[in-house]
Amino acid sequence: MIVVIVVVVLLGVAGVAFGGRFLGDSGASGDEYRLESPIPPSGSASSPRATEPGGAGGLGASPESTVPPTASSLASPAPAPVPVPVVSRPGEGNTGVPDGVTLAKYTGPLRITTAGTVIDGKQIDGCLDIRARDVVIKRSKLTCGDIMIKIEQKTANLTIEDSEIDGANTGFVAGYWNFTLLRVNVHNIQEGPRVGSNVIIEDSWFHGMRSANSDEAHQDLMQSNGGSNSTIRNNVFDATSTEAGVSFNAAFQVGAEFEPLENILVEDNWFNGGGYTINIRNDPDISNVLFRNNVFGPRHSYGGVSRADSKGIIWESSNVYEADGKPVW
Repeated sequence: MIVVIVVVVLLGVAGVAFGGRFLGDSGASGDEYRLESPIPPSGSASSPRATEPGGAGGLGASPESTVPPTASSLASPAPAPVPVPVVSRPGEGNTGVPDGVTLAKYTGPLRITTAGTVIDGKQIDGCLDIRARDVVIKRSKLTCGDIMIKIEQKTANLTIEDSEIDGANTGFVAGYWNFTLLRVNVHNIQEGPRVGSNVIIEDSWFHGMRSANSDEAHQDLMQSNGGSNSTIRNNVFDATSTEAGVSFNAAFQVGAEFEPLENILVEDNWFNGGGYTINIRNDPDISNVLFRNNVFGPRHSYGGVSRADSKGIIWESSNVYEADGKPVW
């Protein structure tokens, strides 16, 4: 009888040891299947930051443990959700015309054909048609209820910084290529900027969308139909409305309907609203479009992102919900 008990005990110990090894294998992180970040587009950060803290929400993806779980840890309750820390984001205090600037009425041409034109400290009433290189608009307010910014030539180059863009409830920011928006307050619009080639949008605040009051409208706070070498970094894109029952298609509509979409970096932004907040078309000509360290607010109809696993999209786990810090995809 004593011999039988000893044998049973030894078999039990061996079974626990084998079981512990099996459970340890099942807890592997799966990093061997995760895509590595490509070299970012020109003008972007030089190294991947999926596992670094920071970004719009101050939260990166934490490295996963490779230590096999113990029996006690498997039995422990799941930790409570950890919300993303609230940090200073683009908004009323750090975008738009700086305090202390008195605007003078702009009396120059709205079609700008002189290279190197600088408009500073002006109230611009009307839409701009940029047909010259290296135009700069700063510390100014642009009010227009139509297509607000046209860049007619792909060789043109426009920078708008420390300014306000007011769409007068019907405006369409437009743009498409070769433009930079820095610390800009964009509001009262029906459609936001179009992101084509050589676009930089940083430290800016997009909010206050207005309904087009049409069942056929598919309004987006920002959209790309194709292009290359653009960076969207550290902005607030709030595609919500204070109007009852009003919702919009997306905070960012991503696609390649007109030309291939490639080498696009989208990082450290705060996104909110839309059916899908980031709505990605399943277009074949998309490559090297990287989303990382973006934080997602609570508002959406269907989810934070659609088709994040589409060909050419690199979606890192550092894209998280603000409420609990969990990955969006």
